[in-house]
Amino acid sequence: AKIRQLQDLHQNSGQFTNLRLKENSPVIGLSIADVRFPSEAVIVSIKRQNKLLVPHGKTVFQKDDEVLLFISPIQKVDEVVSFMAGEVSPLS
Repeated sequence: AKIRQLQDLHQNSGQFTNLRLKENSPVIGLSIADVRFPSEAVIVSIKRQNKLLVPHGKTVFQKDDEVLLFISPIQKVDEVVSFMAGEVSPLS
């Protein structure tokens, strides 16, 4: 999985990670409330069709959503990205 690392925090305690959901993502069509997220991840925002969304429980994931996550500890990044997308489109 290729991801763009936006910022590493003090002492590698966490990382902001931005990913684009592909059509084969297991979370597409599900609301945030319906997905059991790893406790290491927090959804910060979702960018959809050039609009920034503040996510809430009723927000439904769609193909090509750009999801900004905060993941802590940093060692959990690969695990959380795999959970969210399985396969991730790189963001340039």
